[in-house]
Amino acid sequence: MGYNTIEPISPQRHEASRALIGATLFNQRRRRGQSPLKVKDLVPVYGDKPQQTWQEQLKIVEALNKAFGGKDLRRNQ
Repeated sequence: MGYNTIEPISPQRHEASRALIGATLFNQRRRRGQSPLKVKDLVPVYGDKPQQTWQEQLKIVEALNKAFGGKDLRRNQ
């Protein structure tokens, strides 16, 4: 606690340590021939993402609907 008051641990560092634990656990139990995970594969990336158009969002919804066996109830296709 004393060290944390002098030099606080950032949220990014906490995420990196959690990613290290996750990658270690996954790599211990991965199947033969399965490529190992790297820590950077599990660290979330924040920042501005390009804005999706409504057409791109619609394609995602259509794909999810199809993947889960839903029906498209729109009249004009």
